[in-house]
Amino acid sequence: MKFTGSTQGRKALVAEIIVGELARRLGLRVPELVLVDLDPAVAVNEPRQEVQDLLHASAGLNLMAWPSPGHQHPDPWLIDHGAALVFHHRWNTATNTTTKPYDLRHHALGPHQPEMATANAEFPPSPPNSCTKCSPPSPTPG
Repeated sequence: MKFTGSTQGRKALVAEIIVGELARRLGLRVPELVLVDLDPAVAVNEPRQEVQDLLHASAGLNLMAWPSPGHQHPDPWLIDHGAALVFHHRWNTATNTTTKPYDLRHHALGPHQPEMATANAEFPPSPPNSCTKCSPPSPTPG
């Protein structure tokens, strides 16, 4: 569960939804994102004060990543997108942030040296307002 009362704040939850849905549109494996109403009474039997504080601060709607019904495959899912939009923490520098390469050295996966050349070949940069791997959403029945 992604708590609204966490130190990352609500902006990280918004980024989680935006990036998760962009990934889904690109055909990547992303669990369904659902809203969950948290009753702060769940904190009553929690012995750790910091967890009690988080649960009380997160009363109401929160976000949860939920795998599709019947999911039993060992295939990995992409989760935890809240930090993917690094510019949302400082809007006054957003333009500079979006036009410069991301310094992967400071990312948790940085030391693992992901195959960036392979990723760039499969998902090359495209001009604004063009997306060759996206399709419009299907109409909802009913």
